[in-house]
Amino acid sequence: KAKIAEIDNIAKTTMVDVKEMETKIAQLTAEREASMGGEMKSLSEKVDALSQSLVKETSVLNNKEDTLRSEEVNKEKIVKNIEELKQSVEEKASAIKKAEEGAADLKNRVEELSKSLEEH
Repeated sequence: KAKIAEIDNIAKTTMVDVKEMETKIAQLTAEREASMGGEMKSLSEKVDALSQSLVKETSVLNNKEDTLRSEEVNKEKIVKNIEELKQSVEEKASAIKKAEEGAADLKNRVEELSKSLEEH
């Protein structure tokens, strides 16, 4: 009987130890889940902040690209206007030269006619 009582005591002690270990396991699991939950929340907040920053920076980049495209179009228009102005200046210079040549020809003809009249 003493052996059975001793085995019963060992079994009860073992059962108490098992219960304590199960309680500790449950407690540690809960602590780990709480800790992981906190880490997940922290990581989730970081991801959200980075995502917002990325969206903001992407918007800034898109706006700058749009501005650059507009400036390129304006630059092309200005270059075209400059080329047209150069061509216009050249055409006017050519017209002035022709007018001056025509005026010189007229002056020469007037002088010739004057001489001709004087001779008669």
